[in-house]
Amino acid sequence: MRRCYPRHYEDAAHIAHFLTRHGLRLKEWPSTHVLLLFVCCEMETSLDRSLSHSEAGRALVRILSDEPMEEVRRKRLEAMAGTLFGNFVTSRQMSQGP
Repeated sequence: MRRCYPRHYEDAAHIAHFLTRHGLRLKEWPSTHVLLLFVCCEMETSLDRSLSHSEAGRALVRILSDEPMEEVRRKRLEAMAGTLFGNFVTSRQMSQGP
């Protein structure tokens, strides 16, 4: 079966991998592919709605995990996700040129 990989699939994989390596526990997903599709969709939505990096980070952590966590831990993960999202936006703009 051939899978369709949307734009930014590798960026979504990088963000999910980085956050899980730093302690984020993922929701139950049918497959990794489905998880990454949701992350891609959230990234596109954040771009379309012009969310700030911190708002996008909050949304990414929310979509990836429903585990209750301490506020300090959640904010740290949201900050990491927001930074990664900001890096994604910057690299996307640089690749499109002036």
